[in-house]
Amino acid sequence: MKRKILIVEDVKLNREIIKRILCNEYDILEAQNGQEALNIMDDKAAGLSAVLLDLSMPVMNGFEVLSHMRADPKLKQLPVIVTTGQTEDSSEVKALQMGANDYVSKPYNAAIIRQRIWNAINLQETAAVVNELRRDHLTGLYSRNTFIEIATTMIKDKGPGYYVMVCFDIDNFKIINDQYGTERGDEVLRYIAKTFREGFEPIGGICCRIMADNFAVMFPKSFVDTDERSQILRKATRLNSDTQKNYLQHREILC
Repeated sequence: MKRKILIVEDVKLNREIIKRILCNEYDILEAQNGQEALNIMDDKAAGLSAVLLDLSMPVMNGFEVLSHMRADPKLKQLPVIVTTGQTEDSSEVKALQMGANDYVSKPYNAAIIRQRIWNAINLQETAAVVNELRRDHLTGLYSRNTFIEIATTMIKDKGPGYYVMVCFDIDNFKIINDQYGTERGDEVLRYIAKTFREGFEPIGGICCRIMADNFAVMFPKSFVDTDERSQILRKATRLNSDTQKNYLQHREILC
């Protein structure tokens, strides 16, 4: 199946030229201004492999589109190759600073545009595979080895005593799987992981699923005796009535 690319260009002739260059390798979507492009991406972001974005357009220019994309969690990782007929290097530099992956100049060179699109897509897909290996497939938290690697670097940067590591396990978790099924057990694990991630990561912490029903989080020691930390733990154990007898046990280690 062909990868899908969005061409954002207000000049129809330019869109036709790019389509001829790329149509044998990619499925093509088109937008004639930035606002139309964002509407398409909002609807089809999951199916896109890259965006070819003109910088000079009416309604919403390429810089504005880049700004919106890099601020949107659904779009910020989508590769963007900007196109420009402007001769000033400052436009290309500004686009790259705003998060563009690469650029091509007009008039188009078919070999260059194909190669730069392929490079951007390949780099993004390789990074996605690497990231997948670094994450626990069920919860989305860091895997054990990745957690240790990142935690080691963080401790070296801040020095001993700055962080606290807390290990958690769910008391009587086997009962949930036995009585309610593994799907319900997986829901519990994902719920706890989401609660930890939303609670600890914004304050500079990291989280992982060590194995089975075992989790670990590391966060600044200054957060230990706060109400926010207590609220995170209360939320993590706030399962519905059929599992409320199961709770998180934990132990703390100064890092």
